[in-house]
Amino acid sequence: MLLVCISVNIKKRYEIIYVKGWRVIESLLKKSSAVILVGGKSSRMGYKDKYNLKIGQKRFIDYIIEELSCFDYIAISANKNQDLASLKYKVIIDEIDEVGPIGGIYTAMNNINSEILFLCTCDVPNISREIVYKLYNNFDFRYDCLIPRIRGRIHPLLGIYQTKIKNIVKENIKNSDYKVRNLLNRVNTKYIDFDEKYDEIFSNINTIEEYEEYFKHKCVKKILLWEKNSSNIFSVYEEL
Repeated sequence: MLLVCISVNIKKRYEIIYVKGWRVIESLLKKSSAVILVGGKSSRMGYKDKYNLKIGQKRFIDYIIEELSCFDYIAISANKNQDLASLKYKVIIDEIDEVGPIGGIYTAMNNINSEILFLCTCDVPNISREIVYKLYNNFDFRYDCLIPRIRGRIHPLLGIYQTKIKNIVKENIKNSDYKVRNLLNRVNTKYIDFDEKYDEIFSNINTIEEYEEYFKHKCVKKILLWEKNSSNIFSVYEEL
């Protein structure tokens, strides 16, 4: 088995990772499409679109797209009420409303031409290309889904799905079963265990408090500007 050493730029840090058969992984990436889910209501974030939250001068989604640039095809899955004209990527509008992330998964599968879907949400600004490679290093066509697991907790919205299960996804939606975990239990799913050191990478930002804590942890000075109308929240951050 060929063992290849790859240097990966992760948020201006260089880390060395080892993967088995890089040419195989590269081939799998070319058979894949990456889709970022941005269509959530973000009610706990005051209905502010999380993909637009910033780290310095860059938005969450800019960092995520940068780390997913190993894919030839990247698309954004959104709801019909979102204005995503500023994003220079294909936008896929949810075909089924009010069913949660499973609707975005189905819409993505129904609109890409790839055998494999790499799924990611817009609220994981720490995602790294290393995670992508580690997941694909474990890819096996015998499994319908490959989902990361850390400390016993699974992360179903950051993983690999084969598009051949599209009809099963549609059937679950038709039966009003909107839980992605139930879908994973129904199909042949492989869980990939990650070391605790990756905990931060899988952390998602759901609330204003988590957003504030994220920047405290990152040693960033925060200036948070609130309008009296709480539906409009603008966040500007300056690096120390």
